[in-house]
Amino acid sequence: MSLRKEAVPSIKPGSAGPAEVETDLLVVAVTKGNELSELASRVDVAMEGALREHLFSTTPLGGRGKFEGKAGQAAILPTFGRIAARAVMVVGLGEAEKVDAEAVRRGIHRLSIGDSGHRRRNRGRR
Repeated sequence: MSLRKEAVPSIKPGSAGPAEVETDLLVVAVTKGNELSELASRVDVAMEGALREHLFSTTPLGGRGKFEGKAGQAAILPTFGRIAARAVMVVGLGEAEKVDAEAVRRGIHRLSIGDSGHRRRNRGRR
């Protein structure tokens, strides 16, 4: 099986600020209580407060409850041209004092496999 070149995502290091990065999806992090990371704060300023405003009024991907920055939660906000990225994905990392490299890895893993709780509850059902 081969993938088309345009279907394979690429990651490129650079020195541009988050508002200047031309990409389909810019990913930033928040901690529980929707405390914005430094990067997320810079994006929020560039978007004239729209990122923070969105977080207080959105449902996380998966459609349950309210986005609160809990570990594994994520929400996507279109940028409407306010920054170079087309959309911003906000990823919850959980309690700020417990965030370390392992917490970030677990959060990304949860997002990559979907809602693991849902998968456990529905295991064996067809």
